[in-house]
Amino acid sequence: IGRGGMGQVFAATDLDERNQVAVKVVSRLFVDETLMLRLHREAVAAQRIRSDYVPRVFEVNDTGEGETYLVMERLMGEPLSARIRSQGSLPWPEVARLGEEILRGLIDAHSAGIIHRDLKPSNVFLALKTGKVRAMILDFGVCKMDGLDTERLTGTGESIGTVAYMAPEQIRGAAKVDERADIYAFGVVIFEMLSGRLPHEGPSQMAILASKLEKHSARLRDCVLSPIPEALDALVMPCLER
Repeated sequence: IGRGGMGQVFAATDLDERNQVAVKVVSRLFVDETLMLRLHREAVAAQRIRSDYVPRVFEVNDTGEGETYLVMERLMGEPLSARIRSQGSLPWPEVARLGEEILRGLIDAHSAGIIHRDLKPSNVFLALKTGKVRAMILDFGVCKMDGLDTERLTGTGESIGTVAYMAPEQIRGAAKVDERADIYAFGVVIFEMLSGRLPHEGPSQMAILASKLEKHSARLRDCVLSPIPEALDALVMPCLER
């Protein structure tokens, strides 16, 4: 059902539980030890977080041929990035509902001592659950976890994440960031859902990076394409402060 640079994702059935699952198989031919460790980290994080807004991981193991696989809850739906791409911007009632669900997922992760560090629309999945759409947070492969060796995967001064959604302090070095980095990324996601653009834009990654480090974000109210509550600017803009 999916293919990427690290391997393939298959639809499968758990024969004991009769559940529909997704199996992510990663070939050691295509990835290095660090990426393998990140896959295991994704599994450990998802198993530690007890949340209705994070997919369940049932197993992580290796095949006899030395490939690592991850068995997880199978979700039906689409990434938030696809919804934004097709619609440009989303109406406030939908953003309010999805935003609350994303926050609930972050609360559950932070309560478990886990910082995501790469929250973005492609890592938020709009899953069909009992007839309703629910936002679920995916891909904890670069998360920071209490009690585990973060330096092994994140050297001091190394940036981990996606520049457009990365907090300024995360750009300077990902190893010591805290929950506020996820709140910054959440603010960017809300901004993009409402306006169809990013709070910092530029012709290149370096231009966006420089804008984040040197300039204030664009104001949400100046960029929105549909009506929003008066107080929303005062809620979202502090998320985007340096």
